[in-house]
Amino acid sequence: MTLYYQRRSVEFDIVLEITTSERTRNMARANLGLLQVNNDIRHIIMGNLDLRSIQNLETGLHKRPRLPGRQTKAIAMYRFRVSLIRYFPDPSEFARIMLQTGTIIGGSTALSIIAGGTWAPGDLDLIVTRRYLPRLEDYLKQQGYKFDPDVSQQQSEYVGNDEEERPYRFEYYCFTKGDLKIDISQCFCTKDDAMTPANFVLTYHMTFVMNFISGEGAYSFFPDETFSGRGYRNLFTVTKKLDRVLTKYADRGYKEVIDEETGRPVYLQDRFPNHEAARFKVQSVKNIWSMKLPLLSKRTHSA
Repeated sequence: MTLYYQRRSVEFDIVLEITTSERTRNMARANLGLLQVNNDIRHIIMGNLDLRSIQNLETGLHKRPRLPGRQTKAIAMYRFRVSLIRYFPDPSEFARIMLQTGTIIGGSTALSIIAGGTWAPGDLDLIVTRRYLPRLEDYLKQQGYKFDPDVSQQQSEYVGNDEEERPYRFEYYCFTKGDLKIDISQCFCTKDDAMTPANFVLTYHMTFVMNFISGEGAYSFFPDETFSGRGYRNLFTVTKKLDRVLTKYADRGYKEVIDEETGRPVYLQDRFPNHEAARFKVQSVKNIWSMKLPLLSKRTHSA
């Protein structure tokens, strides 16, 4: 038996070539059965797929699954633990802090957990509100992390356009321990403009990084584009030096969408004209993909 595995620009192509001395009357059933009983092959295939595709594959493998999505959740939990154990000896303890403070994981770490791939994130991006920032900071210090004042910036604002009366306000804090780096974006929630951590994710530079992991589950705001390795630029973003960022994500298999006629990048606001002069918020997004995750389970999860 030989397994060929290849990723193209926008999709995975999986080819199974089975050599056997016995004739198989129903090759389709044999292939399906092979994936059902051979954990190694199944893990190779599923390990690099996005979680939504794994859900669909799992549904096809089990006509009447006793626990729908069990394999998908196991892989998601495995990715979560592998990503977080670099920073914390007990990822479950950090998951508890996430629940207590409403902290979410964004950036490349969230993308790698949700979308999969063979690349590894360079740092850990966390988002928290002002109210719970001290609790999160105390935990990081207990874990041996030190605040880096030279990198951190405070009271930063950005204005999407000149007509915006209430720009997003956030503070950025950097904590390091050796080669490990954790970036915290603290967002401000007011009565007039609820800048929640989830809303802050929608200020990211490209749609393929508009994903997050909370204490309860995984979320992707634009799953169709993200899971096919494509992304639109965000007109209203806090990110600077976008060209350098795009090069990094291109190396990871993610490309920005270019208009074929003009040759210019396509912006998220172009796809949704109602938000041409406004920032996106969670309630504006209609096709959110999500999956509940048992982050506080005492059971050791492995794919």
